[in-house]
Amino acid sequence: MKKLIVASVIITCLIIAACNKIKPQSESFLNETPTLPATVYDYKTRTEQLPTNFNPSVTPINNDIATLGRVLFYERKLSANNTVSCGTCHQQSKAFADGLASSAGLAMGKTPRNSPTICNINRQTRFFWDGREDTLVNMVLKPIGNHIEMGIADINTIVPKVQSLDYYKPLFTKAFGDEAVTKTRIALALQEFVGSIVSFESKQDRESNMISFADIYTVDERVGRQLFMVSLPCASCHTGDNFVFGWAGTQFQNIGLEEHYTDKGATFMNSPGQFEMEGFFKVPTLRNIALTAPYMHDGRFKTLEEVIDFYTQNIQAHPQLSGHLQSGLWGGGIFFPSFPGDPDIEQLAKVESNAQAGKFGEPLRFALNAYQKKCLVAYLKTFTDSKMITEPMYSDPFRK
Repeated sequence: MKKLIVASVIITCLIIAACNKIKPQSESFLNETPTLPATVYDYKTRTEQLPTNFNPSVTPINNDIATLGRVLFYERKLSANNTVSCGTCHQQSKAFADGLASSAGLAMGKTPRNSPTICNINRQTRFFWDGREDTLVNMVLKPIGNHIEMGIADINTIVPKVQSLDYYKPLFTKAFGDEAVTKTRIALALQEFVGSIVSFESKQDRESNMISFADIYTVDERVGRQLFMVSLPCASCHTGDNFVFGWAGTQFQNIGLEEHYTDKGATFMNSPGQFEMEGFFKVPTLRNIALTAPYMHDGRFKTLEEVIDFYTQNIQAHPQLSGHLQSGLWGGGIFFPSFPGDPDIEQLAKVESNAQAGKFGEPLRFALNAYQKKCLVAYLKTFTDSKMITEPMYSDPFRK
């Protein structure tokens, strides 16, 4: 009995100590103020530097509205307990993902899905893994009102929260002409900032400038490119400037993660009276893919190597499996040339598969050796845009 009492006292003391540690940290956030440059960052010019073949075209960014949006994006006081911001789950150093399978939201609650990167999101027309929102201005408020993420039960209560902070008065005046705070203006500002986060300066982007492949890539990266574009069906879904299916990034696919999905995916596709669909998730951009681990909607794969193993050996036979991942339906493409002094790129990227084995409709299986996996990862790393992840205009203004 004495041991039980002692144990209870110890546990109680530990809980009190933990609470005492958390409380000062939470209250310290209330005193944060943003540090902004004397001259606003030129978001407009940066987004206009995107290559002209990026689609669709969008309304030019307003620098003052984007500046306000930047502060709101990193504003912890928009959460119910003043500890979580949009930037908590979308961190610049991680290409605006957060490195977690499930994000830690309000009171350390776990989100059911992985936080995806938001780079070039203004060039997409469906949002969230299940595509349930089709406008960016509506999407940006959803995490604030989510009970796990930022915990604001009544989204309208963010208005008096922002009104109570003096540093927003000049920001709203510059952005909209007066200091009035409204939910609509908050959403527009967040949309403007999030829409300004663009990625177009990776090593791979040099390819679109008609520079010789030999001047851009190492031999390993060229072998990886051959594997990605031809030997494997990667480019069937990850194509175009943003490495998503189609120029608008609206495609959803069942990639055979499970034979029977627990998370059914894109519910907007399951309209009443239509054929029931499951396991369809938004095809994510591969931009900065080396920085956005873990992977898939639930973060089940920790490394790019695990993703490659899945796509080459472990796709499940789901009745609604994407045709791009079924043998007999994927045809491959042409081989790219080698350069003088190179090993034979075509031979190095040649893989055996059941696509030619007459197993029509079954999940594709590819035999990759260790070198080919290494090369494929090397090519995927050429999608990293170091400019975006260090650009001051995207950084947290509350961090001194």
